[in-house]
Amino acid sequence: MADRLEKWAAKLRGSTRKQRYDMQKKDMCKKEKEHFFRAEELEKFVKNLVDGVPSFLVHFYYAFAEEVAMLAKKCQAKTLINEIEIRQQKWIKRGLDWQFLDSIKKHLVQEYKKAEFFRLDISCLDGNDRLA
Repeated sequence: MADRLEKWAAKLRGSTRKQRYDMQKKDMCKKEKEHFFRAEELEKFVKNLVDGVPSFLVHFYYAFAEEVAMLAKKCQAKTLINEIEIRQQKWIKRGLDWQFLDSIKKHLVQEYKKAEFFRLDISCLDGNDRLA
């Protein structure tokens, strides 16, 4: 038990924490720099796209773009497409222009196709071919 307490106390020492922070600092700064660069590019794209839209709506387009960018990192294939469609419908219901949303979506997800839903054709089950 005493060993565990000593290890825990060592983790909380300022010198140990500083050493761990210094080891990770370079990588953290690199990741933040990349993130801010992508965020700035995205803001410029959205700002140019929605030029002329009332200013009180512009931040909603930014929010949609950020949601799509986040989903593109987390999801892929049909899951990504379905999740983006859900977000797009949400923002359309809130009064945003679907054409702008579509442009943002296509800019962020290059090969975008609408979700295909499975439809069961039961016509082959009617008549003599019907399964018992």
